[in-house]
Amino acid sequence: HPRLYYYAGVLHYEIADLVQAEDPEQGRQLGAIALEYLHKRGGDVHPDQLPEEHQNAAVLQQTSAAAFYAAKTHSDLFQNDAGAEKWHKRAIAVEPGFLWPYISLAHLYYRHKRYQEAFRLLLHARRQKYEVRLFMDTKVVHECDVPLMLAKAVYYLYMQEGKDRAYITQHDAWDARHQLVKQA
Repeated sequence: HPRLYYYAGVLHYEIADLVQAEDPEQGRQLGAIALEYLHKRGGDVHPDQLPEEHQNAAVLQQTSAAAFYAAKTHSDLFQNDAGAEKWHKRAIAVEPGFLWPYISLAHLYYRHKRYQEAFRLLLHARRQKYEVRLFMDTKVVHECDVPLMLAKAVYYLYMQEGKDRAYITQHDAWDARHQLVKQA
């Protein structure tokens, strides 16, 4: 059953992640199996092309979560950033309100000094409306991670483009960061 692909893929990913430090070859083998399952569940079919009975929230959430785990497998087990980027974008396309892929993709962009792309991605994430999810709820990401990551993107752009300090302090993302820090 297609739903089992998600669970089998996630389990293989988690075991591969644990095993990888002691036995990298076994970690890669398990990672390859995880990708087979996650690619089947995450699929390359656009959500609009899914049969109508598969367009309900639970199916879309599990499909986007599978694509997210496929991205993590590409990144964490195979150091394949191009594969990770493709599958993070897939997860976002399937379900734009699922915020974990935005955060992971922004981290990938930061590693490659693609600050402008991270900034635009996080602005898009900030506009998403929070909805309760069955798979990997994102309330804390919505309320905390996205605003903090967006402030980080503003800071990186400030550093990269040599703007004056007012650029940071006057950006509304910085104010949201300040409010979160005050609450902590």
